[in-house]
Amino acid sequence: IFLLILFKNLYSYEIIRDPIFEDYFEKINKEFEHEIVDTYLVKNKSVNAFVLNNNIYFTTGLLEIINNEDTLKAIYLHEYGHILKNHFQKKKINIQQSQNVNTFYSLFSVGLAAISGNANIGLGTSITLNSSLINNLSKHSVEFEIEADNFMIDQLKKNKINTSELISFLKKVPETNNKYFITHPRNDDRINNINKIDNL
Repeated sequence: IFLLILFKNLYSYEIIRDPIFEDYFEKINKEFEHEIVDTYLVKNKSVNAFVLNNNIYFTTGLLEIINNEDTLKAIYLHEYGHILKNHFQKKKINIQQSQNVNTFYSLFSVGLAAISGNANIGLGTSITLNSSLINNLSKHSVEFEIEADNFMIDQLKKNKINTSELISFLKKVPETNNKYFITHPRNDDRINNINKIDNL
C-alpha cells in the first residue's frame, strides 16, 4: 500500500517544461555516452529525484539545495543507474507479486482463525506473514539503491567528477524515520562508499 501511494503521489507532481533544464541533461547524456533519457523538472518542495518508466525527474526542492554542478551530475548518474538496471519495472513486478501474496496471507490467516476458533492466532499469523512481506520489499528496494549507487560511483571515477559537495549533500539529507520499511541504505554507508573513490 505504501508503494502504491508513493507512485500515485509521484504521478501527481506538476511537470515544469524547462527547455534549458532538459537540454542540459541531453548534453550530459552525450557527454557520458549514454542512451538519451528524458529528464524533467517537477514542482515540489521535497528534496527528491526519481525514475518513472524510463524518465528521470528532479524536484525544484532538490535543485534549491544543490550548490555544485558535479552533485547534480552525480544524482543524475544514480537515477540513470536505476534505468540501466530496470529497477522501476522490477519494483512494479515486486508490488504485484506482493499484492497476490498478501491476498493469500490474508485468506490463510482468516482460515486459520476460523479452524482454530481463536481470532488471536489468525491476527498473529497475519502480522508475522505481512511483516515478512514488507521486509522482502524493503530488502529489494535497498538492493536497487545500492546497485544505482555502485553505477554512479563507477561513473564518478571514470569521468573524474568531484564528490566533496555530494558528500556534504548526503550529510544534510534526513534519514528515514520508518523502521519497518527502509528504502535506502544509511547515508553514512553511502558516504563511506563514495569516500573510497579518493582512496583509490
